[in-house]
Amino acid sequence: MRWLVNNRTTNRQLVLFLVAAAGCLAASAQASLLVYDGFKTGSTPANGEYTAAATLNGKNPTIAGFTGAWTAPAGTVVNATGLTYVNGGQGLTTTGGDIYWDSATTGQATRNFNLTSGPLQPYKNTPGWGMGPANATGQTLYFSWLYQTSVTSPNNEAWALFSQETGWYFRIGQTTGNGNFVVENHTNATSTLYSLGAADTAVNLFVVKLTINSAATYPPNSPQANASTVSIWRNPVPGSAESAPLVTFTSTSPNLAGPVNFSKWFSGGTAAYDEYRIGTTWADVTPIPEPSTVFLFAVGLLALLWARRRAVSLP
Repeated sequence: MRWLVNNRTTNRQLVLFLVAAAGCLAASAQASLLVYDGFKTGSTPANGEYTAAATLNGKNPTIAGFTGAWTAPAGTVVNATGLTYVNGGQGLTTTGGDIYWDSATTGQATRNFNLTSGPLQPYKNTPGWGMGPANATGQTLYFSWLYQTSVTSPNNEAWALFSQETGWYFRIGQTTGNGNFVVENHTNATSTLYSLGAADTAVNLFVVKLTINSAATYPPNSPQANASTVSIWRNPVPGSAESAPLVTFTSTSPNLAGPVNFSKWFSGGTAAYDEYRIGTTWADVTPIPEPSTVFLFAVGLLALLWARRRAVSLP
C-alpha cells in the first residue's frame, strides 16, 4: 500500500502545481498594459484589427487608450508582417504587423489619446499644463516601441509627445541628420539634444520613463520649475530588470495632451514603427513570451503519467 500513498501524494502535488501555474498566468494576464497597439491585421476593427496592406489614414480600430481615427499620409500603410526584436538571446513579445512609410512617403501619423475614460483617464491633464491630476505627483509611466529605418542619416524621423502649446514637444529619432539617434527636448524656441548613439538600420527598441515631479500648472511659453523626469533606454534586453538609463533629464514638454505621433520627413528611405506600449512598470513595456497554460498542463500531465508508471513498477 506504500506505493498508493506515494502515488496519491504525488498526484496532489502535481495538481497543486498546475493550479498554481494557471493562477500565475491568470494574474499575469490581469496585470495588463494600459495601452498596447501591435498593429494586428484582420477584418474586425472592433477586435483592434487593421486591414493589411491598406493605408493607415482613417483607420479606427478599438484599442484601449485611444480615441478617433488615425490621421496619416496616404502612402503610410499597415504591413501584415511586423517588426521583431531580439537582444541577449531573448525576444520581445510581438503580434500583428507594423506601420510603414515607403521611400516616397513623408509626413506624420497621429492618433489621439483617450483621456476622458479608460486606462489613461487618471493621467489626464489638469486645466493648464500639468501632466496629471493633483494627486499624480510621483506617478510613473513607461512607453516603448520598435523602430527601423533603411538609412542612417535621415532628418526629422521621430516618435513624439506634444504638449498643448505650439512649440513644446519631445521626440526621439534622427532629428538632426547627423547619423545619430537623438532625443530632442524642445521648449518654446529652445531645443536641447541628447545623443542615443549611432543610428543603424536594425530594429531598435526604445523605452521612455516619465515620472511626474509636479502636477502644478504653468502658463504657455513659461518653463515649469518641477517638470517630469525623463529617462530613456535604447535596445534593452526584453524581460530583464530595469537598468541604468542611457539618458536622463527633466522636461516640461512631454504629456498626453497631444496625440501619439510617428513621423518620417525625408525621401529616399523607408521607416517602420511597431509594438507601441504604455504601462506603469518596466516589465509592462519589455515583455517576453510566456509559456501557455496548455503547455504547462501538458508538462504536468506527462509528469503525472511518469509518476504513475514509476509507482506501479515499485514492489
